[in-house]
Amino acid sequence: MLACVGIYGIMSYTATQRTNEIGIRLALGAPRATVRAMVLRESSILASAGVLTGLVVTVSLVSLANTMLYGLQPLDPTSLAATALILSVVALAAGYIPAARASCSIQLRL
Repeated sequence: MLACVGIYGIMSYTATQRTNEIGIRLALGAPRATVRAMVLRESSILASAGVLTGLVVTVSLVSLANTMLYGLQPLDPTSLAATALILSVVALAAGYIPAARASCSIQLRL
């Protein structure tokens, strides 16, 4: 849960920082769906890189994790897949929500 809050905060902050860029793209005639897809694509690249790095670190430090887990195998595929999926969904939502908000608020200002 703590990782989800951290990822949401960072991804949301980076997407919010691009509000001016989104406004300029929309003012120059870019379709809203294209702008949202661009932000979502960049968020998914960052999320994928983070999840893959986390999986590599997890596999490499499996001996340390083995001493702290009770009732689970260190390389439990269900736990690893569920964690990767949850973190990816949170990261994508954190990128999409500010982009959608920025494109809608800019529409009201024009």
